[in-house]
Amino acid sequence: MKNTKLNFSGQVLYIGMDVHKRSWVIKIMCEGIIIKRLSMNPGVKELAGYLHRNYQGAKYKSVYEAGYCGYWIDRQLRRAGIENIVVSPADVPTRDKERRRRTDPVDASKLARELSKNSLEAIYIPTENQEALRSLSRLRTQLTKDQTRIKNRIKALLSFLGTPFPENYETKHWSKRFIAYLEEITIPEESAKITLSKLLDNLK
Repeated sequence: MKNTKLNFSGQVLYIGMDVHKRSWVIKIMCEGIIIKRLSMNPGVKELAGYLHRNYQGAKYKSVYEAGYCGYWIDRQLRRAGIENIVVSPADVPTRDKERRRRTDPVDASKLARELSKNSLEAIYIPTENQEALRSLSRLRTQLTKDQTRIKNRIKALLSFLGTPFPENYETKHWSKRFIAYLEEITIPEESAKITLSKLLDNLK
């Protein structure tokens, strides 16, 4: 007998994806039954190729949880002809057994099941430009926090050394002139002087 490929025309495959940096755990469900479990290298091209080779004619619907990877997977899945949604982990209905037994395969199965039941609510996917602006905004916030931490370390060091910190000398915004003033503070101990110098370098 010749091997014949199954024809999935008219069928909908529900694909739960647990995505990580090094691997993706995939569960494929059709008509309420998990028909395939697999782990693969991360990559939409590999997943799309597998689906088209093995489930010709089917309609593909997939889901993964929002996380570190952002939304590039969603965009590539859609370009590959896979109808995808991204969901918040907190919004995925979870059974008691699944809460007690959190593993990647369990999470992927749960996502496939709930996708097939149409019980998942997709989150908003920003445009690539919006995502880039968010990253820039987050970076500015992080740098501002880092700057504040360094300033506090400088104040703590001077206090520890018994060196008065000028309370009313342009201390709010720490201008170039004020930083230059701090660089000229006399500190007898060489190690402490180096510590202050390194902190000021980091601040600048």
